[in-house]
Amino acid sequence: MSKKILGIDLGTGSLGMSLRNPELGDNIQDQLEWFSVTTFNSGTGTNQTGEYSLAAERRSHVQSRRLKEHSRWKRWSTLALLLEYDMCPIRKESLDKWRTYDKSKGMKRAFPIDDTSFIQWLRMDFNGDGISDCTAFQLRRDLVEKQFDFTIPINRYKLGRAIYHIALHRGFKSSKGETLAEQEEDEKNDTVVNADNLEKALIASEEDRKKELSDYMDSHGFITVGQAFASLEGEGKRIRDSRYQAIRKQNTDEINEYFIFQEGLASYKDLHERLISTKKGVGTLFYKLPLRPQKGHIGKCTFEKSKQRCPVSHPEYEKYRAWSFINNIKYREREDGVWVELPLTLKQELYREVFSSKVRKDFAFESVRKFIEKQLGLTLKNADGVKTINYKDNILVAGCPVTARLQNIAKLCDATIDNLKIQGLKTRPIHATKPCNEKHQVTYDALDLWHFCFEAEEIEDVKRFAKQSLRFNGDATDCLCKLWTSIEQGYTTLSLKALRNINCFLEYGLKTSDAIFLAKVPYITGEKDIEKIINLYHEKVKIPVEESQRIARIANKLIADYKSLALDERFAEHDFNYQLQKEDKEDIVRCIQSTDSSFELMDADEQQTLITEVSRLYQAFFADKSYTILLWFRILLATKTIPTIWVLLKLVPYVIRLYYAPSMHFARMSTSCWTKVSILKKLALLLRPQESTMTLTNDGLSINTTKNVKMRTGKSKRF
Repeated sequence: MSKKILGIDLGTGSLGMSLRNPELGDNIQDQLEWFSVTTFNSGTGTNQTGEYSLAAERRSHVQSRRLKEHSRWKRWSTLALLLEYDMCPIRKESLDKWRTYDKSKGMKRAFPIDDTSFIQWLRMDFNGDGISDCTAFQLRRDLVEKQFDFTIPINRYKLGRAIYHIALHRGFKSSKGETLAEQEEDEKNDTVVNADNLEKALIASEEDRKKELSDYMDSHGFITVGQAFASLEGEGKRIRDSRYQAIRKQNTDEINEYFIFQEGLASYKDLHERLISTKKGVGTLFYKLPLRPQKGHIGKCTFEKSKQRCPVSHPEYEKYRAWSFINNIKYREREDGVWVELPLTLKQELYREVFSSKVRKDFAFESVRKFIEKQLGLTLKNADGVKTINYKDNILVAGCPVTARLQNIAKLCDATIDNLKIQGLKTRPIHATKPCNEKHQVTYDALDLWHFCFEAEEIEDVKRFAKQSLRFNGDATDCLCKLWTSIEQGYTTLSLKALRNINCFLEYGLKTSDAIFLAKVPYITGEKDIEKIINLYHEKVKIPVEESQRIARIANKLIADYKSLALDERFAEHDFNYQLQKEDKEDIVRCIQSTDSSFELMDADEQQTLITEVSRLYQAFFADKSYTILLWFRILLATKTIPTIWVLLKLVPYVIRLYYAPSMHFARMSTSCWTKVSILKKLALLLRPQESTMTLTNDGLSINTTKNVKMRTGKSKRF
């Protein structure tokens, strides 16, 4: 039976296959028994301009359909309101047939083309002669220039037709996201949009749109948009897609003018309120549907896999960001001195006075340095070759603008951000095991204010909430509006639960890595005393580990210096019984002095202990046979010498030992997950020796407590 070869060529848009029989000939073309090529769609579309994304095209169609759907909802709700006040001649059955869709009942939306009176109303043929009586803008002009008797149905229909026309063209309204996007795209604009001028930028964005129309209205003495557009129509100018644009506030003012000018509308106050309202369930013309929620697209926390990520504007994240930076600041009194961290009391004052007291997105490190100099009475510098502080003055530091805004609101309420309690006007039923009719007054704290501003889409909603629900005065309302403008979009990589656990340790001055490492210990062990955990961690874990790392670092330096020698200069080569000589011990002392700057500050006993430990590791390096065996094995491979089977069998145990359990000449303290597991094991047993049981598995470490809580580390890398 002959051997055949199957060739497969996998491409991004094709699949090629061939079957060769080498016995059919020496030429590859003759050997081919069968071949085939299958092509696939590329996944992109092609037009005259080139390729385009099919997904982007589908998304644009979806957006277009949603806009049209929202426009239909606005029309239906406006017609239902006008029908309620007998301002539209459409029949209720026709409206229900137009806006109702029920696939199970076979009901499809159908425009009421058979409703003759409604069609005439749309054409503004109010007398039924088949000819439009006027244009929509002319009708809107008449409503602010002539008095109408609204007891006559035809006059009510005229008012309803003008309102329906405004509903179809309610005007432009700027939003927070659109304004920021315009400012980012405008390369000629050098103004930075921040919390203080964002509200002005929102107004300026609308002013730019209506400038041409406003100038035209001022020059002709018009008070409504309908008057101006009717005049432009009379001049033969096209209204749509022209340079004259109206904003939503101008159309709202026009409706207000109807109810002010027309004496017959005095009894329609409820209609007036429903027309201009923007509340859900009340407003029709100017109600804006909220944006589709994107919470399902938010990623998960790096540590808490079941928790969603926290917004970057949350006060807890600002605290995490500020304390992470503060705990990294180091200084020294003189240039050749020892680097030390800031005292905890100074760190707390720095966070309170510099980071969270002023509203600023970022600031230069110079202000931090000056504050530290003032508190310590020192002169610190990081320039011109002099380095007594570990950051330069021009480094930008992230501030806490949202926290500062909340503190400003708390000051107006004679409180702090931690104990802020605002009694609102709303009442809610009391949560009780038994049904009761009692209600309690809703209370808002600082995080409630942040959450409302984070969810609010329009600044008018914030103002209404401040005045109606919180009973704020003008200054407090302005502060809440500035808080809304300070909210940034985006999410961190950590959840709110993880941030709170980490911040508990950051506020005690721990580095970010240590705080993350200990963040879950209170929950695992049940120990709530943070100071006790930190003291135990420093005493039993951190200080011994750092001391071992320092000793290993010095020993590694000596070993590296030895390996850097030429082969003919290496002493004690292959001498496993070599003992350190006087010259070696002098080298150890010199290496310690050059590597560890704190050696001179130690007392005699500490210096001798350090020298002894380094000597022990250095001596173990010379007594380690596995290093020589590995070096000899590498020489055999480099010279392409074929060793005998006996030699290979002798080398296998040493190679396995080197691969799975590195020998003493790699005298480094491991910072892998297993070292952290051993530290957690020691901490758990020290905090709760009778309540913790630990099991080591291939997937990591499982710590079981009496609370039936499990913490996994290792491959899963859980928080």
